[in-house]
Amino acid sequence: MVVTGLSLLIACSLDTGDMELIFTFAKRWHKKTNSFYLLVGEVAITLDNVASLLHLPITDVFHSFETLHVDQVMDLLVDLLKVSSQEARDETLQCHETYV
Repeated sequence: MVVTGLSLLIACSLDTGDMELIFTFAKRWHKKTNSFYLLVGEVAITLDNVASLLHLPITDVFHSFETLHVDQVMDLLVDLLKVSSQEARDETLQCHETYV
């Protein structure tokens, strides 16, 4: 935790007394859009929200991506997503071997 700069979160206290509220939010979470569907509409949690609510400074790039060869991408698709080699090949060709 110290390396990530999130060790201060250990001291945060979260009141989980209202389990119904937590279950309601969990039911309204949609994985595909990474947002909540509430009565007021679709609500997404942004990095700015996290910074404001948890008082965490956002000072650097969150993540950087390394360039992978198309063969490495196909191997990852097969291993991690359990798709066939043909499906992996089709996906990489459809994406013009740029992003999968």
